[in-house]
Amino acid sequence: MTNITWMFFDLDSSPMWQLIKQIKRILNLNKQTNSEELAKWRLPPPPIRGDGEMGRWGDGEMGAEEDLSFLEISSQPVGSNPQEEQGGKGDKGDKGDKEDKEDRGDKEVKDIQQPPEEQDIPHTQETLINSSPSSPASSASPSSPSPQSPSQLLPADVNQLDIEELTEDIIMQELKQSQHESDNKSQFGQLPNHNQGNGSSKKSKTELAADLNQQLKSDRQWLFNLASQMREVDKHQSLYKLIITELHQHLQVDRALIYRFQAHNVGTVVAESMNTGYTPSMGEFLQVNAFGAEHQQDYEEEAVIVLNDISQKVLTPHQLQLLERFQVLASLSLPIWLGEELWGLLVVQQCSRPRQWQEAEIMLLSHITTELALNLQPLEFSNRRQELTKQEVILGQILEKTQPSSDTYTALANLAQELRQHYRADRVAFYRFYPDWSGEFIAESVAAGWNEVLKQQHEDPSLTAKERINYDRCIIKNLGSAPNPDVTDTILKETQGGSYFQGKQLKQVDDIYAAGFSGCYIAALEKYQARAYMIAPIFYGEQLWGLVGVYQNSGPRRWQETESLLLSIVGDRISTILKQLDYLFQLQTQSEQLQKESEQDRLLNKIVERILQSSEGETIFQTTVREVRRFLNADRVAVLQFNPHSNHGEGKFIAEDVQVGYTSALSAQVTDHCFGENMAQLYLQGRHWACSDIYQTELPDCHIEILAKFQVRANLVTPLIKGDQLWGLLCIHQCGDSREWQPSEIAFAKQIARQFSLNFQKLKYTEQLRSQSEQIARSAEGERIAATVLDKLRNTAGTSNFLQSVTRIIRQQLKCDRVAVYRFNLDGSGEYIVESMSQTWVPLVGATLEPDYLQQTKGGRYRHHETLAVDDIHQDVCEGLAEFLEKFEIKAFITVPIFQGEKLWGLLSAHQNSGPRHWDVAEVSMLAQIGRQFLATLQQAEYLEQLTQVAESERLAFRMIQRIRQTSDTGSVFQTVTQEVRQRIKCDRIAVYRFSEDWSGTFVAESVASDWVKLVNSESPKVWEDSYLQEHRGGQYRENESLVVDDIYQAGFSDCYLELLEQFQAKAYVIVPVFQGEKLWGFFAAYQNSGPRHWEATEINFLTRISRQFGIALQQVEYIEQL
Repeated sequence: MTNITWMFFDLDSSPMWQLIKQIKRILNLNKQTNSEELAKWRLPPPPIRGDGEMGRWGDGEMGAEEDLSFLEISSQPVGSNPQEEQGGKGDKGDKGDKEDKEDRGDKEVKDIQQPPEEQDIPHTQETLINSSPSSPASSASPSSPSPQSPSQLLPADVNQLDIEELTEDIIMQELKQSQHESDNKSQFGQLPNHNQGNGSSKKSKTELAADLNQQLKSDRQWLFNLASQMREVDKHQSLYKLIITELHQHLQVDRALIYRFQAHNVGTVVAESMNTGYTPSMGEFLQVNAFGAEHQQDYEEEAVIVLNDISQKVLTPHQLQLLERFQVLASLSLPIWLGEELWGLLVVQQCSRPRQWQEAEIMLLSHITTELALNLQPLEFSNRRQELTKQEVILGQILEKTQPSSDTYTALANLAQELRQHYRADRVAFYRFYPDWSGEFIAESVAAGWNEVLKQQHEDPSLTAKERINYDRCIIKNLGSAPNPDVTDTILKETQGGSYFQGKQLKQVDDIYAAGFSGCYIAALEKYQARAYMIAPIFYGEQLWGLVGVYQNSGPRRWQETESLLLSIVGDRISTILKQLDYLFQLQTQSEQLQKESEQDRLLNKIVERILQSSEGETIFQTTVREVRRFLNADRVAVLQFNPHSNHGEGKFIAEDVQVGYTSALSAQVTDHCFGENMAQLYLQGRHWACSDIYQTELPDCHIEILAKFQVRANLVTPLIKGDQLWGLLCIHQCGDSREWQPSEIAFAKQIARQFSLNFQKLKYTEQLRSQSEQIARSAEGERIAATVLDKLRNTAGTSNFLQSVTRIIRQQLKCDRVAVYRFNLDGSGEYIVESMSQTWVPLVGATLEPDYLQQTKGGRYRHHETLAVDDIHQDVCEGLAEFLEKFEIKAFITVPIFQGEKLWGLLSAHQNSGPRHWDVAEVSMLAQIGRQFLATLQQAEYLEQLTQVAESERLAFRMIQRIRQTSDTGSVFQTVTQEVRQRIKCDRIAVYRFSEDWSGTFVAESVASDWVKLVNSESPKVWEDSYLQEHRGGQYRENESLVVDDIYQAGFSDCYLELLEQFQAKAYVIVPVFQGEKLWGFFAAYQNSGPRHWEATEINFLTRISRQFGIALQQVEYIEQL
């Protein structure tokens, strides 16, 4: 038996040895003491330590050096009640005190270890003690108290010995005999007794030591043999039978048994060996108190439970009933630990009479429980693995029968049904925790005739998760917690899962009324009609997700190990099932989303088809709102159209589909100026509005009042865009209650709104086709005329010539009083740039246009490609515009927009000043057609003009280049070229500037128009200093970069530079560098002095070409001079 360790310790340094010395000293001091007085000396038994080993005298609260007050001379006869014994201490003389001090200082003898077979009991200073391993629970437990009554007197025949011969060896052997002596049926057999009276025989100290040594060797060998046999056993029952049979025979007890815990405080006798004639307990399902302890927890705190005589022990009536049932008069039980689990008990019992259990017997059982645990572990592991495999198969069969569902709660309810049928229980329920450790039952299967927990927890407030927290601190979430009468139940919310989270423990109770639960806890269980139950935790990852419970309501139930194992597996597998259900739920959600999207697409296609087939806007609106309301299950869907002249502050509902019982908004006029001021532009930019509850948002009061008028509680609004205008709104209302709009619903509404916008364009196009169809004959003439006019204008070169020609031809064709062209500036303002009049009318060109309505509206209706034909200004336009037109004698007009791509470039207008006039469709069509192609024709004219200019520039450049190359007189070349260039580009000054070594410089040639300051003075050339050019050694010109400035006051120049330019009288300029080889020689500049000027690209390119030729000429001159 490898786990048994035999150890020696130095008696001279131990409290036990100090005790022996005290006895010796007292006996020596009392040599005259007679035998009766010596018989009164008593020695208390050694204490039992918490780890199951026999302690040493003096251990515990009393130290080795403290007064051994228990050594008293009894005033009562031998065998009297210890509680009545009184006596005084023996007198100690000075000599005794001195000896005591000397003895305490004796040198220690170090421990040595030898194999047990070779170890002999020494004759002096050493004694043999068995060391027993301790259980996990007993290591922290306090030492068991010593019995109140002495276990044994010193040998009665001591008084017959010569007191002088009472050596330390004899004292030690007598103490050994006192420790190991038992009744005539003990494991040691009956040692030879010393006679109590005269003439009795006595053994020598040598014989006593030899008997004791022989007995210890015999016990040791028996333990080794038993351990060897245990290691060869590979089955549980064989192991149990071996142990209890050997114990029964070796200890000569009436019964030896092994008890295994099945649940808290209850278990089964799994093996028994007993004498005939007594009631067998094999297979009995017993509570733990049948063996002397009240609760299972007692074995976790104590290493052994000893009953020497049940009549002398304070026991409960129930315990006495159980012990008497099996005729037990004395019992000794030790816990069996498998790791940290209290597996069961090893029990020996005496039924024929009471029995004083000896420490040697306790140590012997302790060694056997240790060896049993070591042999049980592999067997338990193998058995559990096999049983686990079987239960896995059973669970697989249960899951196969379970009806699948993608809904978690439905799937758990189906699983509960199958589990209940398998267990043949009255209820199986699933309980789920929430993040705050509250929770509720989410699924159950209950047999007929029992309450449904799912319904009851909502009807009874004391059973709801939050109410349970304050309900007598006895909550159903703690089902299965170990009962503790002295401690109030702990709420899972406070313990964050309690014992379920610590070790993932399964709880089982066979009978709630026999489990020791508190009254309030029993009351809580009775609400669920539970009499017995098993509860297992469910984990999702590392998080305690909930509980699964199996309940027996009809009566107590003894839960089998296989049943609890299956439920544990279910708790473990639910995590995987939950993950699968989550995945299925995601798939179902995705499927439903795809189905809904498919329905949306189908409805959209249907609406689009109807739009294509319909030619009436209001009809398609009405059809669409009906379809949308049905699909979204809303209370109202309506279309609101804005009054185009109200700046989005007024409108009315032109189409509606509303749930019966709510106010109709159809044809209702809506005025909401705060909408036009604050929100219209946002909707025009594509914004939508989704409000789940209008009273929970920060909407303006005026807007809430309008919505409340139509009983709106939640709304979804998307814009209806017509062209680039906010035409109206698609409104979806929920009137009965608030509503959280889903992203898919918002996207669907926006798609419908886009289809409406497309419908606007389609209807507009349809209307145009109808109008054109009706007036095709008359408009054809206008188109033909327009084509003729445009053909004539395509050959016109130059912007000015084109504008004059187009206004004149149109006026003659329409026979009207005026035709004018209006051009917009970048800031939205504009001016008339050309006009043709039949006679002298108030001119528009050059006039100050006071009304700036076109600027404020950025072109007004014309931005939307609209043509306006007014027959009478006093009938068809507002008063302010009519007054403005009267200033220019205009009575009727046609105005069409001129676009440059998508940008409103200007207006083309025909005026009748003599009086009102009805404009024919052909006339409007002609002018509109010309307006549409106006810029294209103008651009063609400009292009022709540019070609002409480019050709002229090329001819001029070629001519000047020839002159430069034919002469070496740069001065005359500069003068000639500057004059011709100025005439070509029509500017105020052309000049040639040369840098000095210090980057100052002088103008060496120029051509300047009259009335402007000359910069070239041949008699006294002026040196111009430009700090920037001097500091940067030519600045950007060194990089061959040109400088183009249209307006010097808008270029961000410094004041000092502006002063320099003002000396040149320049308002705009172009400067290109002139290089002589790689050296910056100077620059060639064109100046506009009369005002700002936009320099064309052709002009800049022309100046650049001339500057390069200047550089070639300068190189040529330099080369000639070198020659």
